[in-house]
Amino acid sequence: MWAAWKKLLLECVNKHTPVHVKRASASKSPWITPYLKKRMHDRDMLTLKASRSKDANDWLRFKKCRNLVNSEIKKAKELYYKRSLDENEGNSDAPDLEDYK
Repeated sequence: MWAAWKKLLLECVNKHTPVHVKRASASKSPWITPYLKKRMHDRDMLTLKASRSKDANDWLRFKKCRNLVNSEIKKAKELYYKRSLDENEGNSDAPDLEDYK
């Protein structure tokens, strides 16, 4: 009887309980600096202001800020990877081909 009741209960719970899909986020992006975070916050505040006011000038300010933030992020990412490659130049962890013979 216990098994039958448990089966009915679990069927009911599984039917009526929504399934939540969680995504594990990757580690933080190392090229995001406190300066970029501030700029991104400013951009988000301009977005909010423009969407609330529906003013064309607010939208222009937001677009200008958005484009600047995007270009600064691209530059920061490029600089991060260039520095990372320069620091690890000639530091290959790959084994010699002779090890496979």
